Amino acid sequence: MIPAAKMKKRANILLVAGLIALAAGMGISVFKPNPQQDNLRIAQNAQNAEKAALAISANNRSDLFGTTLGNGFLGFGIATTVGSLVIRVIASKKEQQE
Repeated sequence: MIPAAKMKKRANILLVAGLIALAAGMGISVFKPNPQQDNLRIAQNAQNAEKAALAISANNRSDLFGTTLGNGFLGFGIATTVGSLVIRVIASKKEQQE
């Protein structure tokens, strides 16, 4: 079994990693450009519907990577932060038993 002190140290590392991932995910999600504004501009300036649809589709595909990356960091950050808190609770219960 892992000693309680070592569990708390690992929980601290997880907490820091989780908070960094949360900050990165929120930063990516908040500061990425809004593709809907570009889509509206493309649609208004298009010569025909087919060219507009192709341009809007390309614009949406380019936004997909940023959204996926931001949501991935957010998910990882939430999971590691909650996991570190659970480990802290388990370590303190274990410490009380010793």
